[in-house]
Amino acid sequence: MIFSRLPKPQTFDVIFDGEAYPVKARWNKQAKRLILRIDPHNGGLLVTLPRGAHINEAKRFIESRYSWIQENRHVEHEAPPLSDGSVLFYEGREHVVRFLGEGPRRVEVLFDDQEILVGGPYEHAPRRLVAWLKKQARAVLEQEAQGHAETLGLDFNAIRLGDPKSRWGSCSSRGNLNFSWRLLLAPPEVLSYVAAHEVAHLREMNHSPAFWHEVERCCPNWRVHRAWLRKNGGTLLAQARLT
Repeated sequence: MIFSRLPKPQTFDVIFDGEAYPVKARWNKQAKRLILRIDPHNGGLLVTLPRGAHINEAKRFIESRYSWIQENRHVEHEAPPLSDGSVLFYEGREHVVRFLGEGPRRVEVLFDDQEILVGGPYEHAPRRLVAWLKKQARAVLEQEAQGHAETLGLDFNAIRLGDPKSRWGSCSSRGNLNFSWRLLLAPPEVLSYVAAHEVAHLREMNHSPAFWHEVERCCPNWRVHRAWLRKNGGTLLAQARLT
């Protein structure tokens, strides 16, 4: 099939082992073959099609490259360092970061204007913002984990925050709960789901039906929240980098 004009770009999801991968497909008149890349901004897939190629060819091509996708998708995405004017997710909504360069050394989120204001000297603003985000994340995660633990009649030992590249949380055999501080960037209900997931591991150190039953007691819509995180997690990992 030969197009007189290039088709408009298309977006769709492909499903591998129950996980949805967002795809952006676009045609290029100079392309000689199908080209697949990892989107550096959100960890999704970018596929370039030559003139005349059908979208179904792209879908079959992506399916044939599943092993390559698995090996390369979780490589840390390139992203510009955090700076004045950066776009940052906060509680699931995009906000524009503004470094004021003066005033009190504090951070203020303007939800209506979708801005995050960082006061104080300009040169230290990125670290000040990240430190504030981590502090907020700890407070919220402690509250959510405690609430879920009470629901399930469980106790945990301690909560630790980090910045892992490939997981959002974990639970140790000693009852320690570990979380990525970047969960604060996700919608609150997604953060709550991850907290419920790790608390449920205090009773079931597996992903058996019994485990998911415990998660559902805390978070009935966990499937929706898990799907959001799988689709948008790459974006959260790419943002708020200091270098």
